[in-house]
Amino acid sequence: METRMTWTRQPLFFALCALVMLGCGGDVDDTDLDQPDTTIDESDAGGDADADRDPDADTDIDPDADTNDDPDADTDPLEGFGTLVLTLEGIPDDAEWPDIELIGDTTLSVPEGGELIDVPAGQYELVAERVLRGLSTFEAAPRTITIEADQTLELTLSYELMLASWQVVIAGLPAGVHADVALEGPDFNEVLRESTTFDALTPGAYLLSPDEVNHGGVTYSAGIRTAALASGTNDATTITYTLSPAELNVVVSGLPAGQSSQITISGPAGYQNIINGSTTLSDLVPGDYTLNGADVVVGNQTFEAAPITLTLESDASQTATLSYALVTGSLVIQANGLPAGTDAAATLVGPSPATTEQSVSATTTGLAPGNYTLNFGVVQAGGASFEPTPTTLPVTITSRQQSQVDVTYAAAMGTVALTYNLLGSGSITVRVGQGAIASVHTLSGQGSQQIPMPEGMHILSVIANNLGTDAFGNTYPLVGDGQTIIVVANQSASASIRAIEPTLVTDDGDNASTPGTLREVLGRVNEGSTITFDPSISLIQPASAFIIDGGITIEGPGADQLTLSAIGSDRFFTVLDGGSLHLEGLTLADASIAGDGGAVHATGSFSATDVDFIDNSAGGHGGALYINDGEFFDVLRRVRFTSNTSEADGGAIHTRIPLVLEDALFKSNTADGNGGAIFAHPGVTNGNMVISRALFDSNVAGGGGGGVFSQRGAFIGNTTFYSNTTITSPGGAWVQFDGEANFVHTTFDENFAVFGYAIASYCDDTTPVYLKSSAVMGTDTDAFHCQTTAQPIASRGHNYIQLGGSAFSSHTTDYVGVPGLLLARTLGELADNGGFTHTIATQAALDYTMVLPASACTDEVGDPVTEDQRGEPRPNGGSCTIGAWENTSR
Repeated sequence: METRMTWTRQPLFFALCALVMLGCGGDVDDTDLDQPDTTIDESDAGGDADADRDPDADTDIDPDADTNDDPDADTDPLEGFGTLVLTLEGIPDDAEWPDIELIGDTTLSVPEGGELIDVPAGQYELVAERVLRGLSTFEAAPRTITIEADQTLELTLSYELMLASWQVVIAGLPAGVHADVALEGPDFNEVLRESTTFDALTPGAYLLSPDEVNHGGVTYSAGIRTAALASGTNDATTITYTLSPAELNVVVSGLPAGQSSQITISGPAGYQNIINGSTTLSDLVPGDYTLNGADVVVGNQTFEAAPITLTLESDASQTATLSYALVTGSLVIQANGLPAGTDAAATLVGPSPATTEQSVSATTTGLAPGNYTLNFGVVQAGGASFEPTPTTLPVTITSRQQSQVDVTYAAAMGTVALTYNLLGSGSITVRVGQGAIASVHTLSGQGSQQIPMPEGMHILSVIANNLGTDAFGNTYPLVGDGQTIIVVANQSASASIRAIEPTLVTDDGDNASTPGTLREVLGRVNEGSTITFDPSISLIQPASAFIIDGGITIEGPGADQLTLSAIGSDRFFTVLDGGSLHLEGLTLADASIAGDGGAVHATGSFSATDVDFIDNSAGGHGGALYINDGEFFDVLRRVRFTSNTSEADGGAIHTRIPLVLEDALFKSNTADGNGGAIFAHPGVTNGNMVISRALFDSNVAGGGGGGVFSQRGAFIGNTTFYSNTTITSPGGAWVQFDGEANFVHTTFDENFAVFGYAIASYCDDTTPVYLKSSAVMGTDTDAFHCQTTAQPIASRGHNYIQLGGSAFSSHTTDYVGVPGLLLARTLGELADNGGFTHTIATQAALDYTMVLPASACTDEVGDPVTEDQRGEPRPNGGSCTIGAWENTSR
């Protein structure tokens, strides 16, 4: 608060002022007038007493030759008296008026209220006493002021609070660890992490509240401190942290009653202590401690405890349990007389007085110390029996020690009578028995040996086969390798071993690991081998396909003597690209697969001779056989396809390459698609399908071609098509969809189709069909059918057509019936007239109508035809018979 006081000027003071002015500022020789008064106080009104005259413009000549203006005694503001009105600010309202002095030529005190009158004009230093208020000190800086005559100087003197300086020292924490001290004071709140010096704090009461500091598992704490800070420098305050101690409870367990232990405890800062049992240790420095218990020995027993390492934390009690455990011993049994690697049969009873029994081996560890009884039993090793001596031994087990006992075994002996029958000019080496009790023998040719062996079970094994190889380079396999021999003491046991032909199937099983099975032989023999069968093998039932990736021939004794009958959902053979399979003298029956090729799927080469395909089925093409692209042609001779089915094309065969069929029977095969017996696909390999001496009997197609559906060129000779059927499409016996077809000495009888019960053709320029020397029986009006009329089925002469039609172009040498004038049926019934298949013979009474000159007995290119479907010779008596059958009785 600013206090203003006004003093009343009296006339007397004017006179005094004038006297003072004259006395102080007159022209006296020792008065320095060279320095004019240049002080301008901030409260100076700035006006001159004489408004018409500038006191500095005095033109009188200074007697002292002073070049400065000489003030006029009447008008000089520093002559006379002025007034000071002082206002204070910055101190508390209730503070007492401080001592304030004006120090100049004279010293004056400023009274309470701040108004000082009759102050001689001049320069002064205003000096104020400090104001103390509790811990706070307020001070005002000295001021230099000028009091001018007849003027009132109004001045505000500002006090400022003197701030406190102070240092807080934090001690007791490890280097690098920060404290956590909350410092609170007047308008102040801060957290100290380390020693701090303050230079400008508000005086007052301050509170230091240290929080606990945790470091490395150790807790440090310090007490609360207060400080009354006065203005100016204060004594430093120290916060001293001390760590909080820990407590450790040591528990010792596992020792027999009454036994003590020596436990060494080591810890931080070189701490070490030795105790003799369970105890509690207090006032420990927090940190890592280790407890090591010395071994305790009681008789033959040693007890040990694993060291314990733990970390003690401040203000916490922890328990360390030092658990002693009995140290075990071990037992080694040295068994003599047993095969290498064979342990004694032993049981250990104890330790006394316990009767616990346990089996032990050559080396047994982890045994409790004490006295035991060791019992030995008979050992079976390498098939032999070994008796121990002695049968019982006492043994003592001591902690950390190994006890050893010896036992001797001996085996009883018998004899192995080994007979052998070996092929080739070489020898084999066999081992009888196992390990150390085995004996090795070299055998060749035929004979027998008497081999002494210990009593027990032994194995006969071949360790070397030097018999040589067969014509295909196959090693002679041995039967009897790996057999078990039981030898009884003082008796003779029989064993035998023999060599067999490498390519001979001697086992009718399907296990690839059983010697002599077809699957085992196929997996073992070299490429180019011919596999044959022991006469005892008549039925093999494969569960999955045989994969052929090399050249193999499988030669059975005959289709009526050996059958492969499938029992799984797979075909018999899959011939891979690059593989080659020739089958001969066997039957493939009952195979079924969801895809193509019920019995055989061949991408590589496939051929068959004297093979029957019976009751095979495919969810795709080729009920029995699917021949894929990859080869130039395949040949099938003396084959029978009976009751095979396909859900697509080709009830018996689906081929994508040229196929040669000689002496073939297709009977009762069915296709849901085209080609009840055969579907010939154009594939990527050009060439004709050739069928000679074949019978197509009672085959059925859901599509076209009850017997055959061909999309490639074909030659058919000495072949009979009998009772083949297509239900909704043309071509009861044959459909020629593309390529040229030639039928020579072919018989068609009792076939059925909606159109063209004998032959249906596309009949365009690329699909010519020709008949020569062939017989077509049937009284329906549509034996032939053309999809177009560009090129009807044409005659090459000497055909007998019971009823022709517009789709057939006849030759002058043909016999062709017309509606209303049918030709007589000149054929008998399908019967066994000799040969591979049944044939239809000419009725004897009408034989004359079915002949052609011997000179005309040629094929489509003019080459002689020298046999009929049965393989009987043509011509006979200077002529040939029309159709597939030849009359040899002329």
